[in-house]
Amino acid sequence: MPDLDFFDPIAYFEQRTRELEEAWTTKKARLELLQANLDRLERTLELLGELSEEHQRALQVEVAALVEARENTRRTIENLEVEMQQLQAKLTALRAAQALLGPGRNEPAPPAAADSAEPGARRTRNAGRGR
Repeated sequence: MPDLDFFDPIAYFEQRTRELEEAWTTKKARLELLQANLDRLERTLELLGELSEEHQRALQVEVAALVEARENTRRTIENLEVEMQQLQAKLTALRAAQALLGPGRNEPAPPAAADSAEPGARRTRNAGRGR
């Protein structure tokens, strides 16, 4: 028989949960930075709007670039918020799976049940696996 590692579902769910929590935290930090940038862009555009028409015409290209940067930042924020919602849904599902495992649910079946001659017993034990 080949040397195979024993699959530990508890360790698997803990590792995936940690990975997703780290990804969520990274996205949250990026979101906060983007929101701060958006606030600064909007304040800058408001300030430029207070300039005289002559000054505004002189800065037309710069204002257009700032408006484009503001719109790109808004889209990036929206996309990031969706990604964070998806990560949160995955985290919730992983935690639910961990709760289903609960204490003692990770233990292998007793040898008598695993070696049972009743085919129905083995099918029931393996029902739903492989999906």
